[in-house]
Amino acid sequence: AYMIVSREYYLATGDEETLKMVYPIFLDYLDLWEFNEDGSVVFRSGSFPWIDWGNGYDASVMENAWYAYALKTMILLGKEAGLLSAEKETSLSSRYEKIKSAFRKFEVTGGYSSAESGALDDRANALAVLSGLASEEKKEEIVSTLSTVKQASPYMEKYVLEALCQLGRTDLAKERMLSRYADMISLDYSTLWESWDS
Repeated sequence: AYMIVSREYYLATGDEETLKMVYPIFLDYLDLWEFNEDGSVVFRSGSFPWIDWGNGYDASVMENAWYAYALKTMILLGKEAGLLSAEKETSLSSRYEKIKSAFRKFEVTGGYSSAESGALDDRANALAVLSGLASEEKKEEIVSTLSTVKQASPYMEKYVLEALCQLGRTDLAKERMLSRYADMISLDYSTLWESWDS
């Protein structure tokens, strides 16, 4: 997520100095992951494997989608800022394509889900769209999933709404936003709550 936000920060500010400092660190960070034989990402639990608040998150789908989203962002950011060598671009693109190919194993009716999850997750399917891993054939199913499954925290809801917009359904994004954030909107708080319950 930091890589994705860094691109948004760079595009908004043009701050090349900060970008030149963090870009090589992000590239090194991406090298920490290992991969399964099929090209998918091996989940890194770390000391605190936080995926999102609440239940029903699909860690396997999300880990692959987050990683692919980070790769895609580093390629775009590196090109925009002139920080990406042709050799590194080839390496990142190759890794992305392997994950995209392996991602098909998560295809189910309604979008994407891992065997261990066994249920559709709005966050996982939103990230599938934003990372570019979702196939064209699955996009209408994902719209339906993002319209009915509501497990994302206030933080992860941003990605669900963004995915709906990217899928051309700003009407559903607005409807979902007004519904999900209704309690926050009605009160005079200046920031989002950590969970939906104040």
